[in-house]
Amino acid sequence: MNNIADVESILKAEIDIWFPKQCADPSPFYLFYMETTPEHDGGLLIARDKGANPDFHNVAAQLNIGDTKEQNFNRLRAICAKLPILACE
Repeated sequence: MNNIADVESILKAEIDIWFPKQCADPSPFYLFYMETTPEHDGGLLIARDKGANPDFHNVAAQLNIGDTKEQNFNRLRAICAKLPILACE
């Protein structure tokens, strides 16, 4: 991810994947991120847990089932802007 537009695009895609899963099962979902390093770009993931990838960290941001996709997007976008996920220059 090179800029905030890339972050927004990935976040929107993750929310589009999350929404039908959340509608089918009310168990909580969380935002995870992978920090950018000299070896790899950062990443975002919305899931119940980070799975087997130890490089992902929980942001402690639970998606709100009572909010719309847009409301969740706006709240999480503000959080993502502070994460170390943009590509190294």
